[in-house]
Amino acid sequence: MRKTSKFSIKSGLPALLGEANSLFNQTTLNHPQLSTSAYLKMEPATSAAIRAIWAAVHSPSSLPFPQTVTRLLALNVSRYHIDYTAMTATAYVGSSIDVAPLPLKISPQSVDFPKWNGQGVRDAIKGAQSGELKYHDFAKKVVEAGTTNYWAFLDGTRVLYMGGNG
Repeated sequence: MRKTSKFSIKSGLPALLGEANSLFNQTTLNHPQLSTSAYLKMEPATSAAIRAIWAAVHSPSSLPFPQTVTRLLALNVSRYHIDYTAMTATAYVGSSIDVAPLPLKISPQSVDFPKWNGQGVRDAIKGAQSGELKYHDFAKKVVEAGTTNYWAFLDGTRVLYMGGNG
């Protein structure tokens, strides 16, 4: 017979989170293939170079998208993921990853992700491609158009923008 208990947010949530964290730690320790540490081991020099690119992209002068792609490809980055909810940029080199914080003033606390607006996303992309928008302005516009994250597949020359519903 399954034991049931009353759950309250105030008393039950911390215990539930503690149990979930404990279970996750036990699972990853018992199954090394599930441990993220095997995927996080990027050469420090490569990680530093990738983060320097993100810093240049987010600088006041901004790094244009074509130059960003060229520099990332030179480091063997095959794809990257920008997550406006977590405010992270994740770059992938083989099975190694580098997760860096996004130095943007846009944050989940300051922006409620609106309903998806495909035309707004397309307009922001055109503005960035033409050089009319710097990255910060581009990011603000795609977030205002409902984008929560995007994937850039550099080898496949494809970028996928997603909202809260995928």
